Amino acid sequence: LLLMFSKVNMTTMMILEKHSSIGMIAFAKWIGTCFINNSFRCCSTSNEANSTVQLADVQEYDDTGQKLEIEQLDISRMSRWHRMKVHCECPPMDMFRWQRTRKALRKRYAMYGRASGVDPGLLWPSSAELVEQQLEDDLWRPKLLETIEMEKAEIERKQQDRKNRLHAIELNLKNYGKLLKEYESRIQKKNAEALAVKLEKERKIREIQDFLGYAADPTDPKVVEYLEKKKQEEKKAAKLAKKKAMETKLIAQCAFDPSAPPDDPVADYMNILGMIFSMCGLMMRLKWCAWVALYCSFVSFSNSKITDDAKQIVSSFMLSISSVVMCYLQNPTPINYAL
Repeated sequence: LLLMFSKVNMTTMMILEKHSSIGMIAFAKWIGTCFINNSFRCCSTSNEANSTVQLADVQEYDDTGQKLEIEQLDISRMSRWHRMKVHCECPPMDMFRWQRTRKALRKRYAMYGRASGVDPGLLWPSSAELVEQQLEDDLWRPKLLETIEMEKAEIERKQQDRKNRLHAIELNLKNYGKLLKEYESRIQKKNAEALAVKLEKERKIREIQDFLGYAADPTDPKVVEYLEKKKQEEKKAAKLAKKKAMETKLIAQCAFDPSAPPDDPVADYMNILGMIFSMCGLMMRLKWCAWVALYCSFVSFSNSKITDDAKQIVSSFMLSISSVVMCYLQNPTPINYAL
């Protein structure tokens, strides 16, 4: 009868759990528990195995009801996974895709150990990853000895730079007066240039005001046109001045100097003869003409002075040499020194 009553009570509780409120469930649970406990106290059982099974069923029912009550009373609206994380329980491994990554498996095994259900062999890198990691370490993470050597070299470089800097400061202190004068001269030159630019700008502004008769904006089209016209006039004046200077220089070079000695006519005649014989030697391949031209050019060069005609004499001399070379390249024969 007691076993039958407990089964009826459990069935009733399940129906109440589905169709009743939490208060009715708790009240029915309390009534059933009290009745069962009182029945156990009052009645003597003849079979200990049956009583143990009955107690286990009641305890299982109590645990199920307690869990159900906790879930129904939970107002956090958290998922099962998050609720297990809050209570430091090991969540299942098949709820999210990212849980199957190696990083997540390593973290899970580190937190829960063997209870996580992770195979430790899956947490180690593969051979290809080890090779890639080794290459990366060799490239970006030098070894300890190499790091120490690099640090020593960097310290030595900094010390050497400091010594060089101090040496340069000492040298500059020795030449302080000279360097200060040079600096002041540069500053004065810079200020003078800035002042000249400022004065030039003021002069142009005054010219514009005189031209227009009123103070105008620099962006005014009339002002821009006037400045462009003035610029063209300045360029033209500079060009004319340069041309005039060149003409003056040429006139000074060609001017007759009464104190200079007269030119030697022998040099001019021999220069002309040398050019004539050189042309004959080049055109008709006459060796004797080439040698005569070379002789005339040599006489002209020896009797000439360092004047403006020197270029012409040198060119004649080179022309005669080329005529001799061309004659002997065309028909090479031994030189007749008796000539």
